[in-house]
Amino acid sequence: MKEIYIISLALNQTKFWSKIIKKTKKKNIKIITFDNESSNYLYSKNILMDASKEIKKKKYNYSLNQLVKKFKFYNINNFDRLMNHEYIFFGKRDKIKILNNFLKTFEFFEENFKKKKNIIFIQEIGGFIPNISAYVYSKNKKLNHYFLETSFFQNHFHILKNTIKCNPVYNSQKKNINIKKYLSMIKKLKKINIPKKDISHFQTPYKKILNFYNFLRFFEKKFKQIFLGYNFIFAFDFKILKNIVSNFFNHQNLKGYYLSLEELKKINFTYYPMHVPNDFALTIRSFKYQDQISLIKTIANKIYPKKILIKEHPARIGSLNINDFNKMISKNKNILIADPKINNFELLGKCDFLITINSKAGFEAMVFNKPIISFGESFYKKSKLINFLKEPKNIKKTYTFKKKIYTELRNSFFQKFSNYIFKGQLYITKKNNINEFTKSIKQIL
Repeated sequence: MKEIYIISLALNQTKFWSKIIKKTKKKNIKIITFDNESSNYLYSKNILMDASKEIKKKKYNYSLNQLVKKFKFYNINNFDRLMNHEYIFFGKRDKIKILNNFLKTFEFFEENFKKKKNIIFIQEIGGFIPNISAYVYSKNKKLNHYFLETSFFQNHFHILKNTIKCNPVYNSQKKNINIKKYLSMIKKLKKINIPKKDISHFQTPYKKILNFYNFLRFFEKKFKQIFLGYNFIFAFDFKILKNIVSNFFNHQNLKGYYLSLEELKKINFTYYPMHVPNDFALTIRSFKYQDQISLIKTIANKIYPKKILIKEHPARIGSLNINDFNKMISKNKNILIADPKINNFELLGKCDFLITINSKAGFEAMVFNKPIISFGESFYKKSKLINFLKEPKNIKKTYTFKKKIYTELRNSFFQKFSNYIFKGQLYITKKNNINEFTKSIKQIL
């Protein structure tokens, strides 16, 4: 019988997966926890493998040269690229510390699963140390590994088998999605698909600072870390608090540059909606474009004198540094910035072109039959609906024509794409969702 191991990085994930396991009625599934809150929650449920406890015992302090030798021994290549998400997410945190933590976590898998062959790992897609360690270990040992990722289609997700690329698993079960009706509804409602698990991120910096739950959670985690020795993957530490405060001041200073929807109605522009700067889609899949300031300047130069409109991602308002912005617009007069509160669909309906790395805005632009230029690894990379470019320097040549998007071709793309989705939402513990998600996950099990 196969042994199934689910990676959990936080208590909300653990509670969700414990309900899924109970629903499957299978005894061959365990949750590997990387935080003490999850471990304590599961001790009485007999579905626990406590990684946090084992990793904490390892007191590693290897130098960079020693780490390189260790990684070579384990056949781990491109470790800097693999840890890029951690570097970006935690800012200027000690690189050597991150790599030591990566080694400790990887050796946890090496020590516990070395003699096991008939096993699979399942986890939400992510670029944190446990995510990458499980994925790299599985790849090295030729074990089956499944990343789960939220889909463009509401209340659905993708399954990625043994890859970080956007190559989802085909779902052979029949799905009753009327594509014409679905796309028409999206266009009419102008509704962005925000996974419920991520809704808390879609707040202004002001509201994030005044969020009472965040305030209490900050002190709760600090108390547990300092006095109880707890480990957290998502530790709400002072660096994250500093980022929130920094975002608040950036947002306040950028307000004077924001253009309203009424002002934008009088302007022809190309639209570049900014990506979440520390999102997996950027830090791991398309890391060469993570410097969005540099990319925007390149685009602005290539299409000059045409206007390029940028807008911060609604989940990271204020992440655009005011000093970087001022330097950028001082040399590029054709760069404009929209009020981040403006609905994305309003701007997609007005723009001449959409330029994106790999965001879901590409899907949304297809709904409006808009010409699209894309650079990164995405679910629509190979679609005939977009202009995929390997380098931003090729924009000028591509930009000279507008690729006509035919409605039938667009509908056909979405119809085929719907064959690669599974029903359910991650970390939503309502009964109906647990039932739907369990049915979907059983196709892996």
